[in-house]
Amino acid sequence: MAKTDQLLILLIRMLLVLMILIPVSSEEEETKNFYIVYLGDGPSSKGVAVRKHLSLLSSVKASEHDAKESMVYSYTKSFNAFAAKLSRDEAQMLEGGVTGDFVTDSISVGAFHALKKGIITVASGGNDGPSLGSVSNYAPWLLTVAATGIDRQFRSAVKLGNGKSFSGIGINTFGSNEKFYPIVSGADAAINAESKELARFCYDNTLDPAKVKGRLVYCLLGEFGADSVVKETGGVGIVLESEQNLDTAQIYMAPATMVNMTVGEIVDKYIHSTRSPSAVIYKSHEVKVSAPFVASFSSRGPNAGSQHVLKA
Repeated sequence: MAKTDQLLILLIRMLLVLMILIPVSSEEEETKNFYIVYLGDGPSSKGVAVRKHLSLLSSVKASEHDAKESMVYSYTKSFNAFAAKLSRDEAQMLEGGVTGDFVTDSISVGAFHALKKGIITVASGGNDGPSLGSVSNYAPWLLTVAATGIDRQFRSAVKLGNGKSFSGIGINTFGSNEKFYPIVSGADAAINAESKELARFCYDNTLDPAKVKGRLVYCLLGEFGADSVVKETGGVGIVLESEQNLDTAQIYMAPATMVNMTVGEIVDKYIHSTRSPSAVIYKSHEVKVSAPFVASFSSRGPNAGSQHVLKA
């Protein structure tokens, strides 16, 4: 074999050795992020829980050593969970135990770190009730609180021209002086035929000023602020019908009261039963009630993050 060929073979062998010795690294090494793996209620045994946490981590890691290296903390008192540094793929493999909202919500993450320092975070459950599953701030390390009622309500009675009186709710500071005013349904006071459906709720730009001026208006509750619409249109006051928020007194910009559906239907039938319907809304008075109670607008459970943690 020629010396040139021998030299070439030697160079190739040296090159192969160098290639083996040089560490190979991915050009885009996957970033490890902080994840919280939530497993439910507090475990009965701390030792069993920690072993379970390592076992789960080992299932997505190369070894138990790697699992211990990625483990940040095991939570075994109030709830069963662990924090670990994981790649996106590893987190997806543990998807059954990872609750995304817990690790992406800023309040949840901040409260989690506060708890590590011994500081508990108290947060509102939200005001989207009474729909089920509407509660927010439901991470297990948060103390979630509801809105409560007080031991009194502010009631405003409405009296119809036929002598029937009904109690509604609302803060009405306007004195009536026992003066009856004509009353009209919002649907009958629509500015045009196309607006009749929306005028039932006394939405802005749906009422005819000529039909509303100097009158009380009966409306369905679509959104708060209908009292201002009626007042700006020339009306005297408003009787609102609603099946929600009947334990919460609103402050009105004109004489007003909120009644339930049963009373609302009676008012509507009265309006359409006589040629000259009238009514008066009296000034609010205080009524004692049992307390505390959860306000109707306060958000409800069940917990969207985990059925094992009670957030009602």
